[in-house]
Amino acid sequence: MAMVFTIVSAAQEKLTEFMNKLKNNKEDEKLRKEKEAEEAERAKFTGTPVTLETFVAWRKTFEQEMIKTKVNKEETFKGKLTGREPLKNANNVLNLY
Repeated sequence: MAMVFTIVSAAQEKLTEFMNKLKNNKEDEKLRKEKEAEEAERAKFTGTPVTLETFVAWRKTFEQEMIKTKVNKEETFKGKLTGREPLKNANNVLNLY
């Protein structure tokens, strides 16, 4: 009877150790994933540092884009009256009534 008790208690200890290892591995994996997610979140907010050279390069491209959009806007409204313009023209006011 003493042999059975010794074998069962040894098996119980091994199973307890195994379960503790599994539990610790899960916790470590969870912490690792949280740390990776935090690093990924932090990486979103780190960009290129603004220096005089990078700002000047950005400004040139920005101004070119603004010129293009201004030209496109002028082309779309070309020939169309907007705002008060129809009311300023007396001929158009008479044609409305």
